[in-house]
Amino acid sequence: MADTIIDLDRALALLTRVVEVKGEDYVYPNWNNDCRYADYGPDGERVPGCIVGYALIEAGVPLDDLTELEGSVRSLVNEHVLEETVGVQLTPAAMRAWQAAQESQDDGSPWGKALIEAKHAAEEEK
Repeated sequence: MADTIIDLDRALALLTRVVEVKGEDYVYPNWNNDCRYADYGPDGERVPGCIVGYALIEAGVPLDDLTELEGSVRSLVNEHVLEETVGVQLTPAAMRAWQAAQESQDDGSPWGKALIEAKHAAEEEK
């Protein structure tokens, strides 16, 4: 994948698309500090995992590339792992929006609430 820059508008659009697909009431089943960008489905197949994993898939990152990206989005972005591993760079505002969504998900919230938290973080950027 060629280097991709995700700004705040695109970050929110990607999260919105994920919530449209999964549903506002969807709760990540492994939210108890075991968030994975790529996970295993019921038949052992690789599937997108957390809300950021789904957003990265929507951005065009191949599912196989997500297997190396485990942990919090905050540490990944600060260490430039997203850029070095899958060629995705988040602007600081996009990073904060995705962090807010990830933190909401990790607290056990439905993805609709995670999107709202991301939008609140975006408003703080303006």
